[in-house]
Amino acid sequence: QLSGRRLLEVLHEIKLGTIGMTTSQGQPLTLERISTPSREQAEILATLHIALPRPYTRLEPVSLTRA
Repeated sequence: QLSGRRLLEVLHEIKLGTIGMTTSQGQPLTLERISTPSREQAEILATLHIALPRPYTRLEPVSLTRA
């Protein structure tokens, strides 16, 4: 059995990162990644019915108009 403090310590180790860059064609590219939960973290998340966000990749369209 985990205390509230220990629960937060374990789940705090799950990391989410967003990476932004520009392609060689000038398109903004955003990548979001999340760490793979440990077995203990996965069990806690399942017990609490919490789903981690799905990582995504977003490529913005290039604007053809010039300012």
